[in-house]
Amino acid sequence: MNYQSQVHFTAQPITGLKLKQQLRGRKALSLPGGNSFWYSLSKVLCATVVLVFGLTLLLGNIAKQTSGVIQAVEAEHHTIRNEQMILLAERARLMSKSNIVDQAKIELALYVPREGQVYKLR
Repeated sequence: MNYQSQVHFTAQPITGLKLKQQLRGRKALSLPGGNSFWYSLSKVLCATVVLVFGLTLLLGNIAKQTSGVIQAVEAEHHTIRNEQMILLAERARLMSKSNIVDQAKIELALYVPREGQVYKLR
């Protein structure tokens, strides 16, 4: 009968170092300053982003309202300018010499003297 003996080779550390324990404790990515620093920094950055977003919305809303007010003022200004032009034309018509003569005839019974009329002086 043939017996085959099985030989198992095992490697044992020579210096007694435990490599598996050292590798478990090592982090893949370590950040300077510690976790509390980065946690606080992330809170501040999130608050800043929310604050900037809120300010952007607020300023956009104010700009939208302001543009609406400006458009309303411009429309009112245009209307007033048109009314002013109409009133200036009416004033020019009323201040004309022919209109004054016509109104004097109608309301005061005054007439412009002709060349042949005699003027009485006292």
